[in-house]
Amino acid sequence: MNARENAAYVKGLIEGMKLNTETNEGKAIKALCDLCEKMAEELDALKTDVDTAFDYLDELDEDLGAAEEILYDIDEDDCCCDECDDDCCDDDDEDDEDEEDEEEAEFYCAMCPHCGGKVYFDDTMDPEEVFCPKCHKCIVEEEEEDTDQ
Repeated sequence: MNARENAAYVKGLIEGMKLNTETNEGKAIKALCDLCEKMAEELDALKTDVDTAFDYLDELDEDLGAAEEILYDIDEDDCCCDECDDDCCDDDDEDDEDEEDEEEAEFYCAMCPHCGGKVYFDDTMDPEEVFCPKCHKCIVEEEEEDTDQ
């Protein structure tokens, strides 16, 4: 029995007892019965709303999964597990080496001495060949030779 059916059952019991609703006890019992009916209606409405919300969340989850497949270029046929019996995981060795090379590269941030802008570069670049994207000048200032000596 759901809440609405229980409330109807209790109301039927009270009406069957032929309570005098003019007494204080009768008024209280009738008010409690009305309260049970209203609560049962609210519970049904909430259940409907929750069911709708769960359906919506399921749709969002499916849409997010599709977006992830597109964004991360995931094929359903590709295997990404360590326990695979197929040979599909053997081709990933070259990719792993590339990822290791990328992880070893260090990145630096320098301030342009000319305009004060931030310049980002990695350790494969010669700092004397790094130019500021704002002012297009080399970030390494040329040292002036001291002619007094």
